[in-house]
Amino acid sequence: WSDYDNNNSGAIIIGNSNIITTTGGKITLAGGLDTNADNLPDGYASSTASIVNGISLGTSPATNNVQLISGGGDIRIMGQVGNLTSAGTSTRGISASNGFVINSGAGTIDIRGLATGNATNDRHAIDLTMGSTTITSLITAANTTADAIKIIGDASTVNGGAGQSYGVVFWNGTNANTNTISATGNGGGILIQGSSGTGSKGIALQYTTVNSNNGNIVLVGDTFLLANYSLTPGTGRWLVYADESPGSLGIMGSTFNRYGCIYGGSCPSGVTIPTTGNGIIYSSQPTVALIASKDYDGTPNFTNSQIMAMGTGGDTLLLSGAGTAIANSALVVDNSTNFLTSLDGMTVVDGAGNQLGYLLPSLTTRSVYNQVTINALPVSVNLTGNKV
Repeated sequence: WSDYDNNNSGAIIIGNSNIITTTGGKITLAGGLDTNADNLPDGYASSTASIVNGISLGTSPATNNVQLISGGGDIRIMGQVGNLTSAGTSTRGISASNGFVINSGAGTIDIRGLATGNATNDRHAIDLTMGSTTITSLITAANTTADAIKIIGDASTVNGGAGQSYGVVFWNGTNANTNTISATGNGGGILIQGSSGTGSKGIALQYTTVNSNNGNIVLVGDTFLLANYSLTPGTGRWLVYADESPGSLGIMGSTFNRYGCIYGGSCPSGVTIPTTGNGIIYSSQPTVALIASKDYDGTPNFTNSQIMAMGTGGDTLLLSGAGTAIANSALVVDNSTNFLTSLDGMTVVDGAGNQLGYLLPSLTTRSVYNQVTINALPVSVNLTGNKV
């Protein structure tokens, strides 16, 4: 229990060759006040002017350098770096040298890091792979709830300079030496949530295996840096919630995209997240491109089959509805300026009829998202007569 007086100054350092073990009791590394009268701290252990990390696990990389083993008790780790630590110091809310083991058995694991203040050097909320590319770390729980493992890092309020301010970092390793986050219990799930400071990443995963038995794996981040990682949910599924530009996350194995949906919140009207399959859910909504084309028939009318809907991220789209779309002109000569002015209730869906969350383009002007082409009819001239 650090920072008992709650003045945002009181860190926790656990050096190498330390094992903290219980036979079903809780392991809590945290600070601040006890807000619920359970005789445990409910806030963060905090960095100071001289101790640069809120919580440090291990002083150098080594196999099993720090072991937290609860035998079924819940494990909670909460660390922050704040304004008392110099802006020019490389610092973390929670820092761990490669080689640690966190094993809660049937208990849950809750790791939360916070980074605030000004930064001209790196200032991450959680960085759990410090110092080695060949020594790996393990976080594992056999808990059977959806929240078996939670890792949440918030660096969103850091005022960054030349440094980085990531939410959650799992980085060092090689293809043959991967860090592991594993929920082995029946139905046990994993949540990794990160938010970043200016110009940084919410979640960075490299050389990291995230797996569950049959629980869901959920990543929630404003931005991502992903390389040489795997999400393996057994018979469960993985979901990635992102504030990235729609279509920018090329994660293999995704079976659907959705747009405009917020983690823990709502989706746009008519949009639902499927209950099965792996998917990427973006908070922003892209605009569908509508490209209308037909042969000249003297009218500005278009059916849905004459309008191609183009999306992003590999989405296959079409217009649904029996209405009649109207173009601004019925003339071939206006092709360079023509556009759709009405869709008569048509909606944008995928091949299965699902609304994904696309926005319609403006129907008041021509743009790259709204174009009409009317093809001229071929002219056939048949000359007959007597030869003079």
